[in-house]
Amino acid sequence: MKNKFNKGYINTFITGLSAILPITVTLFVFYKGFIFVDGLTSNFIKAIFGFRIIGLGFLTTVLIVFAFGVFVKQYLGNKIFEVFEKTILKIPYAQIIYQAVKEISNSFLRKDKVAFKKPVLVDFPSKGTKSIGFISNDEINISGENRIVVFVPTTPNPTSGFMILCKEEDIEYLDMTVNEATKMIISLGVISPEKFKKTI
Repeated sequence: MKNKFNKGYINTFITGLSAILPITVTLFVFYKGFIFVDGLTSNFIKAIFGFRIIGLGFLTTVLIVFAFGVFVKQYLGNKIFEVFEKTILKIPYAQIIYQAVKEISNSFLRKDKVAFKKPVLVDFPSKGTKSIGFISNDEINISGENRIVVFVPTTPNPTSGFMILCKEEDIEYLDMTVNEATKMIISLGVISPEKFKKTI
């Protein structure tokens, strides 16, 4: 009887933990992001008011980014930005960093581009061992041979990973969305699409 009583408490605790943990982690990530953005202009705010006002730095940063977007969309602003960009591209090493960051940001932020086109299975890290990856570019030609660029993310942190170049015949396309594949990677495979679950 006592064991059942204790088991009931444990199950209740686990139920509460499973409910509150996703909320806590999500709020924590948003909080860290908010504090980071807020801190970008905190020194500027502190210089004006003499102390830091939480939230005002975030609002100031958003307004600065918006104002810069308006400026660049104008004819004069666009021309000035083009001159600045050409100058950066003439600086050794700086051009490599600038172009890489620009391509990545355009892939993630621009609506006319897709960061990852399709989840796939590839032989990685060795032949016969399958890993989930994402096609990032299918228009690569190396030495006259077409290759497909696949990003294989690490788990549970999919922001880092490996870039591999595969032949078309070495790729197995998955019947799942990018979001479904990402959830599976982050959860260490615990969360998978319903259609991929084993039936008894």
